[in-house]
Amino acid sequence: MVKHGNVITAAGVSAGMDMALHLAAALWGREAAQRAQALIEYAPEPPFTAGNPDQLPPALGAALRESMKTHVSQAKHGRPHAL
Repeated sequence: MVKHGNVITAAGVSAGMDMALHLAAALWGREAAQRAQALIEYAPEPPFTAGNPDQLPPALGAALRESMKTHVSQAKHGRPHAL
């Protein structure tokens, strides 16, 4: 979720849910947002602890970093590269 001035945006299902709860808290207060979260039973639990490259096993993190270097280089030249 990103808030910039009076614009709030999110991409993806979980990010959209987070944004909706943030908006509910801003409009109606934290307790209202917490009630809404409980009513929809939104308690995200990612299946892996891999929220950033530093949380990956060392070899997998290194492989991802190397893949991203290639991806960025290819994208700069208009050639997509699979992760």
